[in-house]
Amino acid sequence: MLPDTSAWIQHQLSPDPVLSRLIEAGRACGHPLVIGELWLGCGVRPRALAEFVASLPRAPLVDPAAVRTFADEGRIVCAGVGWVDACLLASCVAAPGGLVVYSKDRALVRNAQRLQLWYGG
Repeated sequence: MLPDTSAWIQHQLSPDPVLSRLIEAGRACGHPLVIGELWLGCGVRPRALAEFVASLPRAPLVDPAAVRTFADEGRIVCAGVGWVDACLLASCVAAPGGLVVYSKDRALVRNAQRLQLWYGG
């Protein structure tokens, strides 16, 4: 399962029991773009959170051209998701055995559900 930045930030503010269970079970992954967003963030110890996420198994990076193709084919252009979200969704598809996204962002959740790449808990 691949939590996005919003899921990690929310979890840091108020522990999310779903995310806690997945972390404890070793089922949560990190992604370099999420780690970067967390690193640049504010709030409670953003670097510690980024370093924790960096210590998790890593979701695959997808080549930018492949992300653009995925965005076109998956109809996520003009769908409310940004580049990082598109990269996360493409990483889910590219991961051996597949991954699913866990997010608190409504547009990402809506698109991930439509693409059957959503982890609802």
